[in-house]
Formats: sequence, structure tokens, C-alpha cells
Amino acid sequence: MMPVQAQQGLTPSLPLRSMASQLGKTMASAVPKTFYGEDGENFLLFTYFELNRPGFYVDIGAFDGRHCSTSLIFEQLGREGLCVEAHPDYFPLLQGNRPGACCIEGVVTVREQEGGTATIHTDPLGLATGRRQPDRVLLAKRYGNYGQTLNHIPQVDVPAFTLEELLTEHAPDRRVIDLLILNTHGTAEAILRVFSAANREIRTMIVRVGNDQERSAVQDLMKKRGMSSVSHLAHHLVFLPSPGEAKALQFRCLDCTIADTVHPVAGDNTPARLRGREMIDRRFHMAPHVLHQQGRQPLASLLDFPPAPFEPEKLDGIGLVHGLNLFAACDGAPDSVQNNAVSSMTDAAENDRQRVRLFNIQHRDDPDLTPPGFNRGRDLERTATDLESFQVPRPLPVLFDVLNNLADQANEGDYLIYTNADIGLRPSFYRAVRELIAQGFHALIINRRTIAATQAYAEGSTLPLVEIGMAHRGYDCFVFSKKHFRSYIPSRSLIGVAAVDLGLFFNMFAFSQRMAILRNVALTHHFGDDQRWNAPDQNDYRAFNSAESRTLFKALIEHPEVGQRMDDYRTSVKQRQAMRQRAAE
Repeated sequence: MMPVQAQQGLTPSLPLRSMASQLGKTMASAVPKTFYGEDGENFLLFTYFELNRPGFYVDIGAFDGRHCSTSLIFEQLGREGLCVEAHPDYFPLLQGNRPGACCIEGVVTVREQEGGTATIHTDPLGLATGRRQPDRVLLAKRYGNYGQTLNHIPQVDVPAFTLEELLTEHAPDRRVIDLLILNTHGTAEAILRVFSAANREIRTMIVRVGNDQERSAVQDLMKKRGMSSVSHLAHHLVFLPSPGEAKALQFRCLDCTIADTVHPVAGDNTPARLRGREMIDRRFHMAPHVLHQQGRQPLASLLDFPPAPFEPEKLDGIGLVHGLNLFAACDGAPDSVQNNAVSSMTDAAENDRQRVRLFNIQHRDDPDLTPPGFNRGRDLERTATDLESFQVPRPLPVLFDVLNNLADQANEGDYLIYTNADIGLRPSFYRAVRELIAQGFHALIINRRTIAATQAYAEGSTLPLVEIGMAHRGYDCFVFSKKHFRSYIPSRSLIGVAAVDLGLFFNMFAFSQRMAILRNVALTHHFGDDQRWNAPDQNDYRAFNSAESRTLFKALIEHPEVGQRMDDYRTSVKQRQAMRQRAAE
């Protein structure tokens, strides 16, 4: 076998650690502002790897080492590695751009070639460098995206070696490879099929695929090797050895900036999608400013990365005012579900060192139901019977009457919390809400977890607090700033009836700067799922609330500041409905 030659003095005898540490010593603890990978794949792995930890990568098909580079960010963070490039025009650029890596000229093949060389195709832009002859029609189309014309595809002989030969020659003592990158234009599956990693641990792998056939072939092979894929990226497959870790990265919300690096030949004709664009994963966004957690999505994957430092003194400065509307049951007192909700709120307030202020807001004619530890809000002046005639008159309060009352009790910088009277809190609720606000969210909707009905547990039992429960779609816990609330357009929607939440939701969507809808957090719960709000004798109440929601939505659409947001929301809802319908068909 012909030995693989490292160029310009970057020979195997030069310790990789000394090369990388010279560049990365001062950067190992830095948080990158931009990333280079075209799909944001290196941002995903950045969230996976521990910061300030030594590591080793192998980048095969490294191009010029900068433009659309997956590995550059890891070199900048102090990682050591090998960069391999076969195209003779781009290898010198790789050497210049990657002083912290061991740069090797040549092509990785399935088996050793005669004389240690192989013939490769080298189109001028380096978009399809490799052993396989590219599809000229497809390649010409890609050239057009770069403002270039494909005239010829030269063939040249370059050093050739298998992946095992490469590692044996240049990293004989590396038993752990943190990241293996394959960008070999159609030969990745063949390379991996003959590569035996029995004496090495591959922690993560990224394979660039060009079509669905290649994607399926690589996925099938790696599944047999015990690697799980993160497959939602357009051009890259990310593999990890643990299905759980792969699932977590599958849910990770991309939120990064792709560096503005031009192609070394095409220059300013480089496609805009590869230059300085914001990479935001819309799978988890209801709108650019509204994150929408999926039912099985971990909370961590929805938050910014790296996480902001935990600063208890900052949390202490966040004022919370929590209100609800208690109502008398048939015996003139709150029922057991409300009592459980009240008890959970006082327990959570105790866990929050009594920093949250609790309010009961009710109608003036009702008996005082304010429990110990709660303040009595200003009395409500009207009910449903003051607004319209209903088939069965009920003294149901207007949601925005309760919210306005609650806002009057709060300081200007406070955050308001409203929950339905049957929603229980977990002990960590207020502390978690403070931390989420400190993470930059100005509005939160926290979906409840439905647990067993109250009769399933003995009174006073702590076991309901350890039941995870089942996800519920309805909105019944709202957190929003008093500052933004003053801009809300009120509706007359009635508490205790379906669709009461829409008016508040629409306003939060319209006026918040950054909002999250959390569906998979154990912060609130409800005993059973009786759906009393959906009783047949409430049809006229539901129609009333639905009409109020439509009127409010129209007012927001016509609002000069937030109308575009609501129009985008309406379009998004129609698109999601169409997708569900197509899936059902």
C-alpha cells in the first residue's frame, strides 16, 4: 500500500493535539455565534457534545475546509482531527483554511487500488468530486444555481486509501472518534460496508446524501450496525449510537445563523441559502415568534442552546400574580376538584418561598370562597345573564373581566397567570415559570396532563403528584406580561364554556414578543376528563363564545400592528388542516 501523504509538513509524526491546541486553546469555552454546515447539522452536534471537552473528528470530503464545512466549528472549539480532500484545486485551500487539522490529499475508497491511486471526477466547482461519474444534467442544474456553466469534468489520479488504512496510518492511537463525516458523493454506503469499527468507538456520524436511494441504503446499513439516525435534515443524515439520543436530536429545534462564506470559485454567485441565513426549524414553530412543543418533544430541545446561566437572583426579580375564579358547587362551597387545585397552588407558592401572590376573583353576589393564603380580588360586576338571554341562565363570568381585575392587582413589570379553577399545579410550577421567563419567553401556554379522577386516590395522597398523566390538547393555563396585556383587545367570552380560551390565545399570539406552547411538561394536571364544559345544554353558550372569538380575530386581523401576524396564523392553520386531510386520505 502506498502511504497516505500529509501535505506541507502536516505529517503523522506531528502530534494532532499540539496542532489543534494552538488554535483552539483560547476558544474552547467560547460559544459560537455562527455555524458553517449547510443544514445546520453542526449546530445539532454542538448541542450534543459537551463543551470544553477534548475530542477527535474525521472529515472526509472536506472541500476547502470553510465553505459549508461541518467540522470547522469543532476545530475552532479546540477539537483535533483529520481533513481529507481529493480535488487538487481545493486541497491547497483546505490547508490554508484549516491550520489546526491534519490535512490529507486523496480519496477514500472501498479497497486499496493498484499502485495506491484512483481516478476521480473533478468538476471545476467541486460539487461532485469522487469516484462515481456524476449525472451531468443534474450537475449542470446545480451549476446554474451558482451562476456557472458546466463545460467539462476532468479526471485525475489521486492517492487512494480505505477508511481503515487512513485511520491506521494517521490516527493509530485514536480508539474514540467523536465525529466521522462522509461527503463522498454516492460512495458512503460502500465505504461504510467494508469498514470495520470493531476496535474503535464512533460516537457520531454525519453522511451527506444526494438522493432518496442513497439515504435509504445508508440508513439501512447503519441500523444494522446499531446506529440510529436523525433524518429530518435536507441533505445530511446524523447517526448516534443511542436511539434515545437520536430522538432527542430529532426534536432539537434548529436556531442558528449559517456563516456568510462564499464558494471559493463562484464567489458572490454562491446561492443565498448558503450565505449568512438564519436557520430556524419551522417544525416546532406556530409562527416565527411562537414555539409549539410537540407531544413527545423534550423541553430542553425547545430551548436556546447553550442554556443561559442559572441566576437565582434574576429569578427573584420576576413578579408573579396568579388568579382564578372559584365558584360555588351545589352545597355553596367549591367542589373537591377546586379544593385540590387550591391546595396545589398553596403548596407551589410555599415551594416558591411565598413570592407569588394568589387571588380569587369572583362575583359580588356569590358567597366569599377565598381560601387561606389567597387575596380577594375586586368583585366582578356582570355575568352571562347581563350580556344575552340563554336557554339555561347561568351566572358565568366574563374571562376578560377576571383578567382585567387581576392586572389591576399587579405591578407594571409583573407577569400574570390565569388557570381554570380545576387545574392543579405541581410543586415546582412557579419556579419553572420564572425560569422560562428568564429564558426569554414573554408568554406561555402550559397544557395540562390528565391524571386519574379524584376518587382513584385517597384524600391527601401524594401519589397523584407522581403520575405523569396523558397529554391534553386544551388550553387552560396562561402566563403573560402585564405590559403586553394592556394592548390586548378584550372579548366577552364566558368562563366554563368551550372556546373561552381562544380570545386570550389570539391576543397572546398577536402581542407577545416570544411565546411558547408547552404540551409535554409535568407542571399542571387535571383529575379525570369529564368535559363538563361540553355538555349538550351549553350549545347556546358555545355558540356565543365562538362568535366572540370570530369577532376578536377579525379585530386583530384589522389591527395595524399585529394584523399580518394573525393573517399568517390563519394561513398556517389552513396549511396544517390540508396536510392532516391529505394524510387521512
